[in-house]
Amino acid sequence: MKLKGLFSEINEDFPNLVDDRQREIQDIVSFHGQLSWSDLHTKPEMQLRSEDVEKIWKDLLRLNNGEPCAYILGEKSFYKSEFLVKPGVLIPRPETELLVERALKITPEPKRFADLGAGTGCIGLSLAKEWPHAKGLLIDDSKKALAICRANVSKMDLSNVEILEAHINHEHPKDQGPFDLIVANPPYIAPNDARVESSVEKYEPHRALYAAEEGLAEIRQWLLWAETSLNTGGHYIFEFGQGQESKIRDIIPQDVWTIVECIEDYQKIPRFYLLRKSRND
Repeated sequence: MKLKGLFSEINEDFPNLVDDRQREIQDIVSFHGQLSWSDLHTKPEMQLRSEDVEKIWKDLLRLNNGEPCAYILGEKSFYKSEFLVKPGVLIPRPETELLVERALKITPEPKRFADLGAGTGCIGLSLAKEWPHAKGLLIDDSKKALAICRANVSKMDLSNVEILEAHINHEHPKDQGPFDLIVANPPYIAPNDARVESSVEKYEPHRALYAAEEGLAEIRQWLLWAETSLNTGGHYIFEFGQGQESKIRDIIPQDVWTIVECIEDYQKIPRFYLLRKSRND
């Protein structure tokens, strides 16, 4: 089947997907057809193998049922790398790349940094790739997530990171720190938040999404962890949800932390706090 014929059939059979998830359709076609983005738009006469068309169609049916494209293809682009992704781990979001970009500008290459709730490792491994002489500790309490994280470490051939299974609320790796930088994307969605997309609610791990106290419980606990784990003058940068900016500001101990910056995402929504530890323990 020619590429233009495939897209014609997709338009007929999956009109809702064409309207709402065009980019993901193109990702699936590109993945199985081994095509570049340029090929998709400039080579309509390109012939696709029948076995590839069959795979494309199967994945489009999964996409039509609401399954996230990253789980279907088993990978997700983030910052400068492709990360392995499977059910049981949070899918990396484009806006979280801003956390990586801001962290890289905070300070020269740190000696040690930590990534809390590492998941796929997209934040910590992206930093480790940019900072080959820094030592990174990636922490998560999910065995599924850490298995995927370890696979991404191997895929990226990184030797300057360590993986630790630990519950951030209760365990402190005293022999690992102190750190010059801590980064985190904690669970911050309030239970029963009506704004959560149905596919996120159905497929992505709730442990990595939801937190008690209107989404603030983990943010509060991780602040305490960072307080005891950072060098004085070290930085902590973390993501939070829409509308939480002022509530989080109220729970940041002003005698411990200096608020350096509240960073907006691509839609100009406050999304990250950058803090500097200003007190010794």
